[in-house]
Amino acid sequence: MKTIEKTLRPLVSLAVLTFCLGAIPAFSQSKFIKDLKKAAEESAKRTVERKVEDKTAEKKPMKR
Repeated sequence: MKTIEKTLRPLVSLAVLTFCLGAIPAFSQSKFIKDLKKAAEESAKRTVERKVEDKTAEKKPMKR
């Protein structure tokens, strides 16, 4: 269960950040905020991919 929580934590953080940034009117969003949002999305995606790869590596022994 802890693994699921660790995997979902970045997604929840991304969802909250996206919601908060989406609540700001479009005319007040600066390039900085858009770049920050994009960086957060990419970071969350990389984190999830890394966790999946780690779990896959644990489950599958290396073949020789």
